[in-house]
Amino acid sequence: MMAAMTLFIFILLGSSSLLHCLEENGASNTTSMFVFGDSLVDNGNNIFFAGSTAKANYPPYGVDFGFPTGRFNNDKTVADVLGQLLGVPNLLPCFTNPSTKGRMILSGVNYASGSSGILDSTNFSEEVIPFNQQIRNFEARTLPELRSLLGKDLSSYLSRSIFAINTGGNDYVWGCFFRAACYLPEFTEELLGRFTQQLKWLYGLGARKFALLSIQVSGCTPLARSTTTDGSCNETYNLASMQFNIRLNASIDTLTRDMPGSHVVFANSYKIMSEMIHSPADYGLTVVDKPCCAVSSAQCKKNGSVCEDRNTYLFFDDGHPTNAANLILARRIFLSDSKSDVYPFNVKQLADLSPDSSGAGLSSEAPKMDMINELSVE
Repeated sequence: MMAAMTLFIFILLGSSSLLHCLEENGASNTTSMFVFGDSLVDNGNNIFFAGSTAKANYPPYGVDFGFPTGRFNNDKTVADVLGQLLGVPNLLPCFTNPSTKGRMILSGVNYASGSSGILDSTNFSEEVIPFNQQIRNFEARTLPELRSLLGKDLSSYLSRSIFAINTGGNDYVWGCFFRAACYLPEFTEELLGRFTQQLKWLYGLGARKFALLSIQVSGCTPLARSTTTDGSCNETYNLASMQFNIRLNASIDTLTRDMPGSHVVFANSYKIMSEMIHSPADYGLTVVDKPCCAVSSAQCKKNGSVCEDRNTYLFFDDGHPTNAANLILARRIFLSDSKSDVYPFNVKQLADLSPDSSGAGLSSEAPKMDMINELSVE
């Protein structure tokens, strides 16, 4: 109700009152959220591409939302839940929807595209939107519209906004394992180099608050388990995810120094999801190795059967968490005080930082994560 009321107030107010209005309505120093990445945070961008084969625009996707939205699960993504927790309208418009324009973009925009990756070549044949193009879309269309709406307030608006990014997993699964062979250390170095440049590109466009979600436990999805003889996790996939995540986590302080005035948070989705797999009962889960829906080619079968108690499943289809799992993940990312969950501080603290804050009093030393104790999944 509060989110809907806040959006209604946006429409009535002129741009000069926008930032004040957001602060008065409990949004702290966050005015909006811009989401980039893959199917784990895609809210429907691919459904507007006729040739794209990576779509979730049919039942049983969206079974608990009320109808299919293009999200690759039964209800909301982790980005949707983070939006709710941050106090911005919880359902951001997807960029490719022709109606996404004008004042409705003031709460933010979602650019994520299912099956996309850091590299332009990842699943290119499926007509998805790679991370580079997502940034171009933000730069070429959204920024000019925001500038016309906000004028001189644009820089302040962007510096208060959260830029949430979840990408990289598809680059390994489809670009390194399923469709090609690669030398893992070299591939990881290439990905991190590209990703770093992409973050600096966004910084140059005005982004200052970054929430970087790690690659999830790619070796323990139902799809990955199907590649092993006994249905256990595929540790080759997990090793790839761990290498990327550990290197990204270790680079957070350098990234922050290279982008003066920025604040970068690393959210360890891998660790949090690993805990759900190891100790499902602690999270109200009972099924962590099978999809909730009947699947075909890794996605739910159109109008296929679906499990009754979706709150007890970790995965909805062969690779995407259920709404229940996304709720757990988002809440931990938002509130956790553990630096092995979120470094150097949680997303709530990120949102509360003033644009000119130096982060004084917050730790600037990256945690030395133990690969076995913190990240390994058996």
